Amino acid sequence: MTAVTITRKYWIVKHKKYGKNQFQTVAGLYRISRKETVTGDARESFADVLYTRVNGVRAKNLALKIFNSEGNMELDAEDEKLVRFAAVNLCVPSVGDAIIDMLDTVKEVKEE
Repeated sequence: MTAVTITRKYWIVKHKKYGKNQFQTVAGLYRISRKETVTGDARESFADVLYTRVNGVRAKNLALKIFNSEGNMELDAEDEKLVRFAAVNLCVPSVGDAIIDMLDTVKEVKEE
């Protein structure tokens, strides 16, 4: 398995109040204790993961959608599956966890 390291400046912060996905600000955990987080813009780095490590037109289109996004964006069920796959399998655990947390938080907000 290939791990993709996303540097500190590209990590994301979890926002519990957002009802949409925001790769511009997602929560990256800095320590295993989960007491510290760092903030930043993950659009380009995560789009690169999709574009260079995942096969298919859907991955390319999703990578471009994330890269070109400004703030909130909608993901359909298939795109969300692709993001989850890439986060779990292609990112370092702290970044993958942050992206999964963002997706789960969006689901919780939508269900309320």
